[in-house]
Amino acid sequence: MRCPIIYTPDGQVSAHVAGADGYFGYAGTFEWLGDRVVHRTLVGGEPGGLGRTCSAAPIWRAGRLTLRSLPDDNGQILGTVWQRMPLGPATEAER
Repeated sequence: MRCPIIYTPDGQVSAHVAGADGYFGYAGTFEWLGDRVVHRTLVGGEPGGLGRTCSAAPIWRAGRLTLRSLPDDNGQILGTVWQRMPLGPATEAER
């Protein structure tokens, strides 16, 4: 299964996650502010998610991008790990 995050050179971002618990996705803009990447949601599948801004500390290691959020009011940190995929159509094993 591919759950892509895509960054374009002109500042657009699109992220999608699908699994047994359902689907979550959004698209919008991104920018670098110091050592953090900031996503601003313009389109999303989550109610109330439009116009939302989230900031994450990116870690790039061994072909993997990890995005970790700042702690929320409860001290919870959310994180997602994305594996870099080769360009081109997905193979059966990647689907």
